[in-house]
Amino acid sequence: NSGRAMVTDFGIARVAEAAPLTMTGQVLGSVHYMSPEQVSGDPLDGRSDLYSLGVVAYQTLSGRLPFDNESASAVIVAHVTKAAPSLATVAPQLPPALVSVVDACLAKSPDARYAAVVALARALDEAWNGGAGGVFSPPLLSERQAKAVWQRAADLQAATASHPAPAVSPLSAD
Repeated sequence: NSGRAMVTDFGIARVAEAAPLTMTGQVLGSVHYMSPEQVSGDPLDGRSDLYSLGVVAYQTLSGRLPFDNESASAVIVAHVTKAAPSLATVAPQLPPALVSVVDACLAKSPDARYAAVVALARALDEAWNGGAGGVFSPPLLSERQAKAVWQRAADLQAATASHPAPAVSPLSAD
């Protein structure tokens, strides 16, 4: 009823295939939302978070991830080597100004993204209220759809709780 979106973390970032990656490469996080610099081990700043937020926006607005594959390693490689398909190609009904904002968040180079979240917020406000295509009014979820989303989240939480993270052995004196 508030007209606001709620972003939550259900703690479901574990991907079975990614487990070996965390042992040697120290890749931490959900592979679908990792920035190219995070994958590459380059220095991180707020622009890395803007990339991840761009993935969330892409998925929210189109129902698809920009990079998806059954193989976690293929998703990781795509984040570094492939340009994300423009949001316009999978959600052509969206206003071009909003598409432009999301596409900018998914730029491979941090320098090509918004410098800070304040700049992103301004761009979103302009795209939402005054950008090309006018005011954007997305459809709201029905009560049935909202309940289905919450049930799926609860199911995923229950499933991941039954698979604890692998134990880490302490270093030996040797």
